[in-house]
Amino acid sequence: CRAPTKMELVIVGADDRYERLLNHEVDVLFAGDSFTLEKLVREPSTGELGKFAFGYPYYTDSVVYFGLETYVKCAEDQKRYEECVDLSICAVDTPEIRPLITSFFPPSFIRFGPFPEMESSLKNETGCNVLVSDLYRIYGSS
Repeated sequence: CRAPTKMELVIVGADDRYERLLNHEVDVLFAGDSFTLEKLVREPSTGELGKFAFGYPYYTDSVVYFGLETYVKCAEDQKRYEECVDLSICAVDTPEIRPLITSFFPPSFIRFGPFPEMESSLKNETGCNVLVSDLYRIYGSS
């Protein structure tokens, strides 16, 4: 077995990457994806069962709640009653965060947008008391 002597970089989109892999238009996908049990069992965009293998992740991230202490605890506990009835979450709109947060909270508790807008909304107390984002955006913010 010999290693290939050249490679061709093919840019794929988030919406067609697995379809193009399945159709053998590309041989491998690098970066820009999340490894979930759902994708291991059934990849959502193609509906294929168990056809994709995922290697060990070279980069991992976490979702972080940031804001007023009482409401951060409410968000972490997924509590929406008693002292948490006024919980209002500004969520950075990414393909990873949107489905995760909407599985935890009803739409009336969440507002999605780009990071600068959501961060500003939290700082100005104009609509949310908790910001949820991936770890690097929270700690990388100025």
